[in-house]
Amino acid sequence: MVGRASCMSDARLIQVNLWPCGKTAWDEAGRLGGRTDLPLGRAGEAEASALVSGLTRGEFGVVVCGPDAASRHTAELVRKVTGAKIKVLESLAEVDVGLWEGSHRDQLRARCPSACRDLTQDPDAVVAPNGESWRAATERLTTALAGELGRQAGRKVAVVLRPLAHAILSRWLHELAGTKVAEVHDALDGSPAPARFTLERSRFAAGGVGVVGGVMGGVGSVVLGAVMWGTGTRV
Repeated sequence: MVGRASCMSDARLIQVNLWPCGKTAWDEAGRLGGRTDLPLGRAGEAEASALVSGLTRGEFGVVVCGPDAASRHTAELVRKVTGAKIKVLESLAEVDVGLWEGSHRDQLRARCPSACRDLTQDPDAVVAPNGESWRAATERLTTALAGELGRQAGRKVAVVLRPLAHAILSRWLHELAGTKVAEVHDALDGSPAPARFTLERSRFAAGGVGVVGGVMGGVGSVVLGAVMWGTGTRV
C-alpha cells in the first residue's frame, strides 16, 4: 500500500526526484561506462548509502531506475529507507557510447580531439563508433520517462540513472520546470546532487510532451561536457 507521505496532496501534480546513481569502479577511475554493466564500487556504495540516509520512510512511492546493476543497487538502497516500490525500465539504460566504453576521458581527448570538441559544441553531430547518437538517446530517455510519469498521478517518484542519462533527463526536467540553466550546470559540475521537480501530470499525458527542442545543444552542451570531461568549459 502506498503511504500518504508518498502521495501529493494534489493528484494533478507529480513530484519527480532525480537521484544520482552510485559510482562504479570505472566512474571512480574517470572511465566512460556506457552500457558496460558494473556493480557499485566500494566508495560508490558508501557514498550512495550516505546520501539515502537522509531520506525518510514513505518519502517516495516508487523508484524508477535503469536496468544496470549499479542503478538497481542504488534504487534498492533508496527502497530500504523509504519503502518505495522499485520499477526497472530497460528504456532508461545509459547512453550507448560504443567503442568508447572503458576509455579514460583523457585518453579519449587525445585520440579523438575533433569528436571531443563537437561533444561540447554540437553533440547531435557526434555518434560514438558503434554507439548511440545523443539525439537518439534523448528521444529514447525522454519518451520512456514521460510515459512512466504519465502513469504516476499524484505520486512522489524517485528516478535513478547513470551519468549521461542523468544529464540528459536533468536538462529536460529543468526545461519543463522553467529552472535556470545555470542551476543544471552547477548540479553536474562534478557528482550530481539529487534534484526535485514538481510538475503537472498533464505534461506527461499521452502526446502531451515531447523532446525539448535543442535539449543537447547550446548551453545544454556545456552540461554534457561537465559529465563527459569533468568540466563545464568548452574545449
